[in-house]
This record gives sequence, C-alpha cells and structure tokens, in this order.
Amino acid sequence: MSVRNTTGVPTQELEQEFVPLPPGPPPEPPPDRELWPWLLVLLVLVAAGLTAAWFATHRGGRRTAQPTTVTQAVLTPAKAPKTPKRSATPAKIAVPALSGMKAAKALTTLTNAHLQGRVISVFSADPKGTVSSQKPSAGTRVAKGTSVQLKVSKGTKPVPVPDIVGQQEHDAVQTVTALGLKPDVAQVPSAQPSGTIVAQHPAGGTKAPRGSGVRLNVSKGKSAQAAPPRPAAAPPTAPPAKPKQPAAAPVSVPSVVGLTLSAAEAKIRAAGLVVDARNVPSSEPKGTVVSQSPSAGTSVKRGSGVLVNVSLGPSKQPTSQATVPDVAGEDQTTARSDLVNAGFTVAVVYQSTNDPTQDGVVSDQTPQGGTRAAAHSKVTIYVAQYNSG
Repeated sequence: MSVRNTTGVPTQELEQEFVPLPPGPPPEPPPDRELWPWLLVLLVLVAAGLTAAWFATHRGGRRTAQPTTVTQAVLTPAKAPKTPKRSATPAKIAVPALSGMKAAKALTTLTNAHLQGRVISVFSADPKGTVSSQKPSAGTRVAKGTSVQLKVSKGTKPVPVPDIVGQQEHDAVQTVTALGLKPDVAQVPSAQPSGTIVAQHPAGGTKAPRGSGVRLNVSKGKSAQAAPPRPAAAPPTAPPAKPKQPAAAPVSVPSVVGLTLSAAEAKIRAAGLVVDARNVPSSEPKGTVVSQSPSAGTSVKRGSGVLVNVSLGPSKQPTSQATVPDVAGEDQTTARSDLVNAGFTVAVVYQSTNDPTQDGVVSDQTPQGGTRAAAHSKVTIYVAQYNSG
C-alpha cells in the first residue's frame, strides 16, 4: 500500500523522483556583531578623559601659581651681587694729605694714588711752592682718576714799594711800615744831611712781597775830618771847652782789605768802630774782605760803622745780579723768550681758568718783574690754562 503524504503523492514515487543535489559551498559564518556601540562607548570614555584632564590641568595651574610667585621672590635677592654698583664701592681711594708739601711732591703722590692733580696758584703766607689747601680734603674717599684741586702758595701778595730816597729816616720808616714792609736801616757815610735816605732796595715803583724787608741807607753826614786848628779868635777864657774835645775826637779807619772777616772785625772794633759786613760775588778767596767804606785812613767819629764787602768765593762769581723782566699779561712763548734773553731760566706752573680769553696767558710770576735776582736763576711763571669743564 502506498502511503500518500500530505501532497497527495505517494512516498515511493517521491523517493524515486528525488535526486540528491551536489554539495554546495560551505555556509557563510554568521555576521559579526555591530561595532558602532563600542565606538560610541570609546568616544564617551575619551571625552570623559579629556574633560578630566582639563579640570586637572586647570585646577593644578591654580595651585602652582602661588609657588611660582614665591620662587621668584626667593630668587630676586640672589641677583643683587651681580650689580656693578656694589662691586665698585671697594675701588674708591682715600685722598692723601697734601697740605704743606711741595707742589711737585704732591702731584707725584696723587699720581701714585691713581688720582689727578690740578694746581691753582694763590697768594698765601705759606712758603712759596707749597700746598696751602686741597679739595677734596684728606681722607675723603673718591673714585679712581678723580681730580684733586691743589692751591699752591706763590707767597704773600706783593705791595708797591714807595720811593723814599730823600726823605728823613723817621718819615721813611713810617711809610714803609704802613705798607706792611719791614724797614732795614743802615747808617752809611754820605755828603747828604744826616738822617736822609740816600738809597733804598728794592727801588721805588717796584713790588715786593708783604712782610719783606726794604733796605734803607741813611746818611750819617759828612765824615768828620781832622781839621787844622782855626786861628784863635776866642778869648783866653776858651780853655773850659777843652774837656769836651776827647769825646768828639775822631778815629782813623783801619785798612782791612785782604783780611779775613774775623780779622777785619777784630781790627775795626779795636779802633772803636762798628762792623757792617756784606757778602758779594768775587774771585777772591771766600771770606776775604775785598773792599771797605770809608776807605782806610779816613777820620770818623768813634762808634761809626765801617762797611766791609766779603767775598763769596770763586764759585759764586757767575752770580751777578740782573733785573727780572715783567712778563705778566704776556703769552707763554713771549714770556719765556723775554726771560731767557734776560739771562734767566724758566719754570712753568699751569693754573686753571674758566675764561677762554686767558688761555696761555701769564697771570703771575716769581720773582716779580722789576726786582733784582741772580743771573741764571729760575723765574717761575704761572700760566692760565682754560678748563671747559
């Protein structure tokens, strides 16, 4: 019996008609799961991480801001030693004490101390050529190379010497003293009336430092010569006047030329006279009397002075006297030429001036113009040097 299936076809028939198919390709694996959910989760995690990192950075920046400020405050003092001002302080130099020094020595002292010197000549009671004052004062600390002002004495301020030849001794002494000069009176034989000034040194019209001496030669009157007795016109009662004659008896001046000074002094004093010795240039041996006044044999009053000129020796022979030219107001070149032509050597001291018109002009000199000085001696001229600072 044939069995029919639901299709109404017999099973046998179906079996006979069924032909098995060849095996097909292997079945495809099941598809992978979807990736987008995982990508979404990863994106959320990355966003969360970035957000957390931003917050951490932002909050961390606020926390570290204050320590940064503190670090700067701590480091700031460490830079101070590098500033040049602090390192320059030990380089300052103490100004040496220069007052009373010779100008040349003071300038050398400043050079050795790495300082500079600027000389200004001033009238002062201090010895010529010495430092009267300085600025800055001694002990002041200054930078290396600083200029130190030195006021160097050029002696006391000169005053005009009056012409007093012909005046009486009393008036002449008063005139000289009133000007701050010192009269040096010497009694000399002269035909002029007794007490009259017959010569002076320095000459009238020149200048001399205040306090210096002025030599005044005062006439002692005519030398008392031994006069022959006049014809007796007086009555016989004249003998009472004879006792006065021994006091007025003249003495004869001894000859002392060629003697040493000590021997001449002894001989003159033995004659009752006074010695007035002067040193003069001469080729005679040093200390020898080369001339005298009054001359030997002259009759003079006891107690009168005898002037003896004593040789300075051959080494002093070239020291003749010459008049110093007045070069104040001349330029340096002209002044030097004038002094050299007059037989003097020249030393130059520069002094600062703020007047450009005075640059190179001689403002003063030592000795003063018109005075007498030894030939070939040194004359110092003070030349103004313009300082634009």
